[in-house]
Amino acid sequence: MPTCIRAPDCGDGYACDEDQHCVIAEGQNGDSCASEVDCAPGLACKIDDVEEDGRVVSSCAATDPGAPAGASCATGADCRNGNCELGRCIDLCEDTRDCARGSSCNTIPFGTTTDWSTFAGCLPSRGTITYPVAYSSM
Repeated sequence: MPTCIRAPDCGDGYACDEDQHCVIAEGQNGDSCASEVDCAPGLACKIDDVEEDGRVVSSCAATDPGAPAGASCATGADCRNGNCELGRCIDLCEDTRDCARGSSCNTIPFGTTTDWSTFAGCLPSRGTITYPVAYSSM
């Protein structure tokens, strides 16, 4: 069994377990997911919708030909996993171990209104991301 520190050390469709071994993900197309590591090879964990309680819902779906996590984007269509927030392609995560080296699992705002939801996604561990956010005064 290959050893790992983080899931991306194992490759697409694999997770890095607590014993630092690569294990294949079992999530199939349409299965719910919370992280990239929940989806089998060739699939990505994509945000589907936001429920009434503000919870972001995501599921495993085929990857697109777009850019990888961390790349600049304007819309989800620009990203291989369909998730573009804060001007970056974002991999969903549950823990920093799910993210590539140099990034960590953070709470990220999702939405374009004053009713913000949040989700956990991989962002660079260092540096600053600036992104314009529209707001309205009350």
